[in-house]
Amino acid sequence: MVITMDSREKMTSSEEAVIHYINKNKDKISELSITDIAENSFTSPATVSRTIRKCGFRNISELRYQLSSDSSLKNESFLINDILKKSYEECTKTISELDITSVLEITTLIHSARKIFIISKGLTSLMAQEFETELQLLHYNTCFLDDSELIKKLKFLIQPNDLLVIFTVNNSTPDLVTAATIAKKQGCRVVTCCCVHNTPLDALSDVILYGYSQSIIPNNLFGMTSRIPLQIISRTIVEYLSL
Repeated sequence: MVITMDSREKMTSSEEAVIHYINKNKDKISELSITDIAENSFTSPATVSRTIRKCGFRNISELRYQLSSDSSLKNESFLINDILKKSYEECTKTISELDITSVLEITTLIHSARKIFIISKGLTSLMAQEFETELQLLHYNTCFLDDSELIKKLKFLIQPNDLLVIFTVNNSTPDLVTAATIAKKQGCRVVTCCCVHNTPLDALSDVILYGYSQSIIPNNLFGMTSRIPLQIISRTIVEYLSL
């Protein structure tokens, strides 16, 4: 039984129906959405969500993970729910640790900058380019750079009233430190959005936003790390600027 009798105090008849369905179909729950459970138990999605919380789970993802963690249910569903759990942790930890004052300071710097230089390397460049496009749609003057030779020539492009925004997961690329160093020498402000503390970029940045990221493909020669935290940071900045 997934939910015991002790957990069923002060439940309505609809909530009892949800509990009965979950206990009777625990092998299927990891593959069902809240809407599926509601339809099958003849209740509503709101009732299902409320019942899950009353029974000690924060949400449907936590319930699914609990079920799929059972040794008798370790199959494809367990693997999928483990991945979803990692994404959930990245989102919740990034949001909970996001410094609102720093977000507001960054939006002020963007709004007042003559030109915004956005720099990133590797796979992170894809979401950094999306950030640039979104700023352009909001009529900001931007320039994206990811080429090492162009970054070295940044001193010929950037001016004292410009802003440098760096997106990086691990802060491990020398080009990013080079760009930040040039920007500071030119009298520019530097913003870094990253997922690792205590790197050379810390001392070179005027404002830093940190996210929480986990490995996507462990034990791989090249390795891959989630960009979800940086996307959350990017989306927060852009959406606030659009208000």
